[in-house]
Amino acid sequence: MSDHTQELVNAKLEAVRAQNDARFAEVLSKLEHLPSQASMAWMMFGAVITTVGLIIAILAFGGDRFDGGVQLTGASVQQAINAETRATNAEKIAKDNAERMKDLGGKLNTILDILGERAKK
Repeated sequence: MSDHTQELVNAKLEAVRAQNDARFAEVLSKLEHLPSQASMAWMMFGAVITTVGLIIAILAFGGDRFDGGVQLTGASVQQAINAETRATNAEKIAKDNAERMKDLGGKLNTILDILGERAKK
């Protein structure tokens, strides 16, 4: 290899080393701006605590909504039972009234027959 070729190779190597040193310095400067491991650990701890708190809040809200629905369902069932009881009672009352009206109709017919016979005499 000639001296000139050797100088060109050395110059190129130096240029590559300089570029690598510049890139390495740039990477190091970016790494210096990253938070430390302790601060990263605290941030992760805070994120975990926040996530757990959020999950608990969502579950509490859902539980409250579920309990409200169960209470409404219980009240609806009780209302349905009460309505059925009232309907059964009303049906019994209606049957009793129908029997009384039938008896009353019979008694009125008897009275009208008696009055009719008296009117003929």
